[in-house]
Amino acid sequence: MKALSLHPKWAAKIATGDKPEEYRTWKTSYRGDLLICASTYNDGWAYPKGHALCIVNLYDIKWSEENDCYAWQLKDIRPVVPFPVKGKLHLYDVDDKLIKIAGKLVNNSLFDWWEHELKIIAPPQKKKTEVQKQQEVANSAVLPERKAKPQKQEETAVQKRRKYRLRCIY
Repeated sequence: MKALSLHPKWAAKIATGDKPEEYRTWKTSYRGDLLICASTYNDGWAYPKGHALCIVNLYDIKWSEENDCYAWQLKDIRPVVPFPVKGKLHLYDVDDKLIKIAGKLVNNSLFDWWEHELKIIAPPQKKKTEVQKQQEVANSAVLPERKAKPQKQEETAVQKRRKYRLRCIY
């Protein structure tokens, strides 16, 4: 099956149905089932990283005047049992034998199900000792003077191009 890797945050939004379009600077002639995979990019502990999340149907690609890039139209979301995937650029193939459609969700929530399946938990909070608490109080009492922020400079042509590319990707 063809697969597409995205930052974990956007892959999760597609998998939960919150993002019916994916914006890309390129188009493809491929139409049909597409495996959505979360890359290993660190978007925070709440998102699954480096795993396949769902299958969607890529049914159309339209040019978006508003975003100056292609809007990939996605529908028919089917969660899969998460499995590790090494992400790649553009579309790539993943062995169909690895893909299993997910069964019953935990509490009818995809995020609860991922948490259960992938053992995603919040990072543990370390308990502070009395000495650490006293040091924090002492440090917060004496605040250094803040320097004035430098005024924002005009964007260079390179910065404008980077900003444009980032807008198209997300």
